[in-house]
Amino acid sequence: MKKELILEYTTVLKHDKIVDRSEKYDFNIKIEEVDNIPKVWITFPNNFNGDEVQVYIRDLNTNLGVHRAKCHVSKGGSFWLAPYMSISQLSGIKVEVTDGGKIIDSKSVRYSLDNRIIIRGKEVKVYSNRDDASYFPFREVIIDHDYNKFGCFVKEGDVCLDLGGNLGFFSLYALSKGAAKSYVVEPVADTYYYLSMNVSCCDDIIPINCGVGGKTRKRSIEVFSNSSGGNTITDFKQKGHEDMESCVQEIDVININELIQQYNIDHINFLKFDIEASEYEVFEAFDEDYLTNHVDRMIGEYHHNFNGEINTIINKLKKCGFKYRKTIWGENFGYIVAWKPGEVDEEKLEELNINCNFVEIPFVEISGNPELGEFDVEFIDSKTGDIVHSGNINVGCWISASRRWFTKWKISVKKEGKEIYANILNSQNKKYLITLDSKSLGDSLAWMPYAEEFRKKNNCQVVLSTFWNDLFKKEYPEIEFVSPGSVINNIYGRHNIGWYFPYDFNRNPNDFRAIPLQQTASDILGLDFKEIKPKITIPDKPRTIEEKYVCIGIHSTAQAKYWNYPEGWQKITEYLNERGYKVVHISKEQGAYMGNTPPKNIIDKTGDYFIEDRIVDLKYADMYVGIGSGLSWLSWAVGTPTILISGFSAPWCESKEGIIRLHNDGICNSCFNDSNITFDPGDWNWCPRDKDFECSKAITSKMVINEIDKIIDSKEYDKS
Repeated sequence: MKKELILEYTTVLKHDKIVDRSEKYDFNIKIEEVDNIPKVWITFPNNFNGDEVQVYIRDLNTNLGVHRAKCHVSKGGSFWLAPYMSISQLSGIKVEVTDGGKIIDSKSVRYSLDNRIIIRGKEVKVYSNRDDASYFPFREVIIDHDYNKFGCFVKEGDVCLDLGGNLGFFSLYALSKGAAKSYVVEPVADTYYYLSMNVSCCDDIIPINCGVGGKTRKRSIEVFSNSSGGNTITDFKQKGHEDMESCVQEIDVININELIQQYNIDHINFLKFDIEASEYEVFEAFDEDYLTNHVDRMIGEYHHNFNGEINTIINKLKKCGFKYRKTIWGENFGYIVAWKPGEVDEEKLEELNINCNFVEIPFVEISGNPELGEFDVEFIDSKTGDIVHSGNINVGCWISASRRWFTKWKISVKKEGKEIYANILNSQNKKYLITLDSKSLGDSLAWMPYAEEFRKKNNCQVVLSTFWNDLFKKEYPEIEFVSPGSVINNIYGRHNIGWYFPYDFNRNPNDFRAIPLQQTASDILGLDFKEIKPKITIPDKPRTIEEKYVCIGIHSTAQAKYWNYPEGWQKITEYLNERGYKVVHISKEQGAYMGNTPPKNIIDKTGDYFIEDRIVDLKYADMYVGIGSGLSWLSWAVGTPTILISGFSAPWCESKEGIIRLHNDGICNSCFNDSNITFDPGDWNWCPRDKDFECSKAITSKMVINEIDKIIDSKEYDKS
């Protein structure tokens, strides 16, 4: 009798219970795209009293597990996690935050991949244990097509034997490709439970609950709770799995020949095996006559090839009339592909194919006849002539360099010292994807102009992803703007702009803390740095305040960014009132945010206003006085005279033209731009040198008023 599924999600838990959602919390889940990988940010709400949560990341269509983590974070703290999988391999992701098995918050985002399994016109739903990272074997079979190599694949009408069936993904895949029948063997009871559910839609898939080996007997197997694809006979415990949650179970193992006889399998058109190092005893015992006369094609993984054990399988296959190819995917494992003459198009196997691209990083993959041996690959900076990276690879393998910033690459492939292939990066008329990974308004304004400079310099098509597209679309008509997370096909190259800690030379040739903020973008895009003001759309709307006024913005995202001079804002507000100006406070944060009290006698326009309204406020203001925040960058972009008060950052960090920068070099300052210090956005009171924010406390109200007077009394600031 099959278990009834009563969860609202398709993943099935043993002893299922309806999820109690009476307690809901807002963990402010944010899903971003960084280097084509989904990155999840989670912030602990102040009303959450637990010590830890369990976070699950699942593929959206299948609901299979991709990643999970147990997180201990204090109230108000945040953390991030990312699955080891690219966006192109996922239909989307669903993030679930759980406490004691209850889902207390969740969020989803959809991507463009269609990863459904269709068998005879019907979509198949798949299930797995909640904790199992089951999307990895699903991806290998369904997305990466691991069982279609060298022209060896499942054909219409095939009878398949699936050894190491896991959750049944290969057998489902085989029938979706037209196979007539598949026998699927899986020894672990828990995994077999879900396998049976997955294949119950199709009577032509025969599930078999046992292991397969050289002898019929009882054996022990190590079962991993979060990685059923790695369940391993304990004789072969895998390195790197020592810290994974596991238990040892006893299973029934049947001799391979007895299995075939018991299920009356007269002929195997396609044999698939992934049995975690048991393949050696299986092939040692495999009846030679059956292999010779009743098996056509096979693809399987080999493991633990420490002393050339794979040769025992290869020698037997050759003896039984098979041709083969071997691919190496790691130090001691890979794939063996074998077929009988006439089963594959062998002419194609003799071809040497060199595939390379410059998307994100330069990449080379060599395919063809493995007997062609080893090749030398060099990644050369053609501008300097330096060999940035080099290595030796065999056919069936790939290699890449790590440098991500724009480089005029030359890829050279050599055989026995002679160059047989070369490819030099040519950006002309190619499509590039540039993503501004920061959600910050200031960062986006600072970096936007360099996407346009990149387009013009390289005469290429630029697709640009920002979180503030509406600010720029009309002003940069030659650029195609897309939403963050959009999947863009057929790109020649991709560059992500952002600050990535810890500093990595492969992401930026200069430490971003030691250069102007705008130079982050120009460096990554391979441009000579010059300060460029971004073009933004300024609404054609009338002023909303008739009197002359000055805008201020007192709030930011860390106390170190604030102007911490006592009563500073109140004193300049009173002075501006005396000079006949209204003072308009336009920070998004309201009231005494994090203990920072706004001045009195102001027009309070704080809160969630549309960005267009902020632009209109700044457009008609006589000046803006602010701190290191996006509003200061916005005021500069609008063309409003701007006074920026900051000791936290160095004067050269922000714009030099059109901004009056107030800074006191006589005391501790500029920690934000110190390459020996890493800014901690999770610590509101971050002051790394423990100077109690003296950098801004030493900027007096009199210093600010002096600059205010210069703007009021001077006509040199022209918004035109």
